Amino acid sequence: MFDMVMSRLHEVMIVLYAISILLYFNDFQHQNQKANKLAYWLLAIVWSLQTIFLFMYVFRTGRFPVLSLFEGIYFYAWVLLTLSLIINKILRVDFTVFFTNIIGFIFMAIHTFAPVHTQSTAVSERLVSELLFIHITMAILSYAAFSFSFVFSSLYLLQYKLLKQKKWGHRLW
Repeated sequence: MFDMVMSRLHEVMIVLYAISILLYFNDFQHQNQKANKLAYWLLAIVWSLQTIFLFMYVFRTGRFPVLSLFEGIYFYAWVLLTLSLIINKILRVDFTVFFTNIIGFIFMAIHTFAPVHTQSTAVSERLVSELLFIHITMAILSYAAFSFSFVFSSLYLLQYKLLKQKKWGHRLW
């Protein structure tokens, strides 16, 4: 029963994530401040749910969830969402938040709708080492940094192209 409720909450979280991305797209198209604020608060709700699920998993298993690909995808999506919320609060760059959350949404959807993988406890017990956890966590954080660099470079190329075509507008600022 508990697992069924948790899977439904994950699905609700995915729906909220999708609505938030659509609202950011609406803000991009029509400069709608209400949509932007609502999208931010929906992202904050999704982040809260992801954080709660992450801590529940840590307490249930007694370890940090980075030992399998399935766990790593979830942690990666959580890191992307956390960094995008921080960037949104500090820099107020909506393009970056929008494109970063598209990447995060894709990975969260993969995690939620992929078939449940059973874990081999023998492999997990052999791999338990503090250095391994640090290494894997730093690798996932570097994936998040590479994702942000991809988003920033793509936005730079888009901005450069629009400047060359003299199509500069208030959307890119």
